[in-house]
Amino acid sequence: MLLDEGRFAELDSVFTADVVADFPDFGGAHLDSLDALIAFAGDMPENFDSVQHLIANVVVLDLDADRATMRANLVWWSTYSADDPTDYWVVGSVYRFQAVRTEVGWRLSRMELSGRWSDGRAPDFVQTPPQR
Repeated sequence: MLLDEGRFAELDSVFTADVVADFPDFGGAHLDSLDALIAFAGDMPENFDSVQHLIANVVVLDLDADRATMRANLVWWSTYSADDPTDYWVVGSVYRFQAVRTEVGWRLSRMELSGRWSDGRAPDFVQTPPQR
């Protein structure tokens, strides 16, 4: 919801300051800090008129007292123009997360997003979109 609403400055409520984020199927971005992730997320409105992320089927794969490894599915809808709903991009992906317990609660310390399928017009920053 933070991404969809453009509330990028609040991403510190989800991620650690030294978060590592990899997007191998979406432009190959490798980010190594919260500041880099916020800047990356802040560039998204330049590409789309609207976006909506749906994260589901979150599974905790491994858990100990202060660390967790998780997997989740993502479907991301985006439109390029409010005037043309046929100009869109939808992508299905899998997130892999690592989380750590901090003084202020659980935060994601690592994130990787791998594409599975897509439909519509991929944005320019995606060299090879996942195919349906």
